[in-house]
Amino acid sequence: MRPQLSVILPIHNEEESIEDVLARLTSTIRAIPVEAEIICVDDGSTDRSPELLAGTSGVQVVTLPRNCGYGATLKAGFEASRGNILATLDADRTYPPEELPRLLEALGDGVDMVVGNRFGRAGNEMEMLRCLGNRFYAWVVRMLFCRHVLDVCSGMRVMRRDFLERANYRSCSDDLDFALHLSLRAIRLRARVHEVPIGYDRRAGRSKLHILPHGIRFLLRIFRERLGGSEWRPQG
Repeated sequence: MRPQLSVILPIHNEEESIEDVLARLTSTIRAIPVEAEIICVDDGSTDRSPELLAGTSGVQVVTLPRNCGYGATLKAGFEASRGNILATLDADRTYPPEELPRLLEALGDGVDMVVGNRFGRAGNEMEMLRCLGNRFYAWVVRMLFCRHVLDVCSGMRVMRRDFLERANYRSCSDDLDFALHLSLRAIRLRARVHEVPIGYDRRAGRSKLHILPHGIRFLLRIFRERLGGSEWRPQG
């Protein structure tokens, strides 16, 4: 039977957390009354992640030949998926898989994408500098695009496949600003996006985000998209 839901996990050196995240995600999905698949995309890991994935049943594994970047990893997962609803979350234990049913419930008629808002609930364990940066990006987007958004960089999302196609996700960034790029595309498409407060835990392992270079990249992405985003055209 063709799955209705595809959950994509980008993985790059997540040996400390991948088994726990997959166990919790599998348990969560079993309680959701839809046919679902889990797709793990290994982005050139050099630790034990490939070995741990090989020993996990009920999971489809896509392996990239080298480290291609967060956005490229998600794109590979989208290409391999079969569901008409797609979900993303990170494998570093920051996003609780148990929040997934709430995001799916918010994807009602006419809603294109649901974003997990990491700042809508007390107890956020994000590091201070990253927290300030993410809030700043959301503020800049609110000022430049006149849209009420609270978290434009969240990696936990649920979206419809037809929205992804209209947003021409294949031309979005291959790097860590993929989620931000997709949020900006949604704004330009006037897509219907809901934000749902979620928990956010301290990550396991080392972060791939480098605050200064990635912070500049994120800001440039916002300004480029506000000035027209001439590199893409809506599909369909």
